Amino acid sequence: MGTFYKISTFVFIMGLVGLNYLSAQITQIDGKGYELFSPGLWQEMTAIGNEHSCGTANVHNDAITYSILIDQEGNQYRTIVIGGKEWMAENLNTALYRNGDPISHITDNTQWSNQTEGAWAYYGNNSANECPYGKLYNWYAVDDDRGLCPQGWRVATDADWTDLTDLLGGLTEAGGKLKSTGTSQSGTGLWFQPNTDATNETGFSAIPGGFRNSNGTFSNVVVVGYWWTATETTNPLTAWLRTARFDNAAISRSTNFKEFGFSVRCVKE
Repeated sequence: MGTFYKISTFVFIMGLVGLNYLSAQITQIDGKGYELFSPGLWQEMTAIGNEHSCGTANVHNDAITYSILIDQEGNQYRTIVIGGKEWMAENLNTALYRNGDPISHITDNTQWSNQTEGAWAYYGNNSANECPYGKLYNWYAVDDDRGLCPQGWRVATDADWTDLTDLLGGLTEAGGKLKSTGTSQSGTGLWFQPNTDATNETGFSAIPGGFRNSNGTFSNVVVVGYWWTATETTNPLTAWLRTARFDNAAISRSTNFKEFGFSVRCVKE
């Protein structure tokens, strides 16, 4: 059974694009779901335990108290403050832009390869991978003016990621402090062994969601995590990303073509 919470204190309500968004403090309760609240609400709450918001165990640092964010589609994410900046501690999973418009869900390889507008896919075109890996987005979705992240949040930039890794000792060792712990072989985590130097001391809970190639094929789930940044390179065909691997403690900074599908993390504005 997952962890469940009860809304106890409303903090504020504000109007936005015809919907009400709510920030709330909550407390943990026993049961099978949430107490009733009005639909279409964006909430920030608190949570403990190592379970992913979708229920997968051994993802988060259970020594840390997380906040909870609910996006424009009703998906729930844990969030964590690192170095004064609040990050999603889970991969983005929305199929809607912030204004409610749908993002194209493309399964066909040829169509994915030729796409020049925002699109998403489940790893392997298998919805079972949604929990806990979220969705893989091409960079056109990241860059869309309608907004990929919830109101008050944005896709992390190259500078955001650089600030994060600099705070954690640089690219060569930041990965270990960001990766979720345990291994898939031992049943204690999601990463392929050895999951080198993973401590998740930050609570960031980086997981290995793999990627979708520009030709539409999929690769590297369980062994590598990839995250788009919101930053284009000087080459208009490419953008910056970050990568974490199962076999070292580093975070890699690199570029790739915008047609690739990678995970996304948002930061609070």
